[in-house]
Amino acid sequence: MKSGNGFRLLVGVLFAPMLAGVAHASSLTGMLRMAGQNVGVPGATVVVYAARSRKGHDTVCPGCYEDVGKHVTTDAGGNFSIGGLDNQLVFDFVVLAEGLTPRWYSEVDPLQIDGPIEILTGPLPAANRAGTVLGRVVDAGGQPVPHALIELVGLDFGGDHPTIGNFPDGLAISNANGQFELRSDVARALGGAIPKSLIVEVRAPRMAPALHKVPVGSARQDLRVTEGATVQGRVLAQGKPAAKVDLVLLTSAQNADERYAPITISTDKDGRFSFSHVPAGREWSVDANSDSGLGSVTARNLTTPADGQSVDLGDVDVQKGSSLTGHVALSDDKILPPGVRVSIKNNAGGIRNAVLDWEHKFEFKGLSGSWQLVPPEVPGYRLRGPAPELSLQRNVKGLTITLEPQP
Repeated sequence: MKSGNGFRLLVGVLFAPMLAGVAHASSLTGMLRMAGQNVGVPGATVVVYAARSRKGHDTVCPGCYEDVGKHVTTDAGGNFSIGGLDNQLVFDFVVLAEGLTPRWYSEVDPLQIDGPIEILTGPLPAANRAGTVLGRVVDAGGQPVPHALIELVGLDFGGDHPTIGNFPDGLAISNANGQFELRSDVARALGGAIPKSLIVEVRAPRMAPALHKVPVGSARQDLRVTEGATVQGRVLAQGKPAAKVDLVLLTSAQNADERYAPITISTDKDGRFSFSHVPAGREWSVDANSDSGLGSVTARNLTTPADGQSVDLGDVDVQKGSSLTGHVALSDDKILPPGVRVSIKNNAGGIRNAVLDWEHKFEFKGLSGSWQLVPPEVPGYRLRGPAPELSLQRNVKGLTITLEPQP
């Protein structure tokens, strides 16, 4: 799943009025309504898209749990109920209705919801050449893949570096025939500029995520997803197997049309880990998750094998690390656009990303060894001076990154 996706809704905020009691149940119930109207939406599909352990340490991928893929259709009044869910998990689910805006909710805990969830939707935005993608999601054999999530993650204007960012309305879900229509109002946000291609990420249960560059104005086309590869190994801390260590696979790609979101998983009681459904034929490095309190692992570069195959990294050592904090400023004192990312890369080729907060600040945790800044991508600006190289033997605070107008 793609950290750095700002449109994802915080369920704790959305559902705060409904958290008064704890219902010991294993079902997810709700109602789909048209915004501004007391009208239910019948015939919509509600799908469990991903799951995570309530305790926070998952030894399998979010799309690999048995409950993933369960789905129901809303009744004549827009009501639904998905039963038989594992009480030890929290869930991501998506709601799809023809011609209406899809809804995606993250980390919903059925045990913490008192009563049905009310979901509001509305018509899709008007189709426009700059922000519309028509397509069909298919598997390796060309068969349609239903209930896949299609997310707008970047724009290509024909230059060397596509623009990445958060596009709150850039979301679609494939129907029973694998077809989808993604409509984003990105053209208005860009002041009328029309990109050559839209970059979308496609994710389907028990499949590897897939990035596709789709030319604007094109006819409906097939977007392929595959099984992906497996990366496994064992984590040692001071020579002993380390349980509940959060590891992350970091892509070595720089461009938005090749840069996958970090993939996180935890070690089991024997220190073993297995990343499944990893995009095949890509370069990655293994690191410790910055939130785990541990630092970088012994540098490991790898290229994932073909779909359905696996690679074993053997024993991987991990040690505690340091933090890096700072902020980004424009030399002309203008306001930074939303969604700007700061990236750093290590000597294994792994990349970590952080999205600036409202004060233009960023933070990385659990770093060790040598890292180099990857200049933030802000149209019309460039980094002032050379990209700093950082040897993180201790915490680094208050690093200032200044961008200046390009001549």
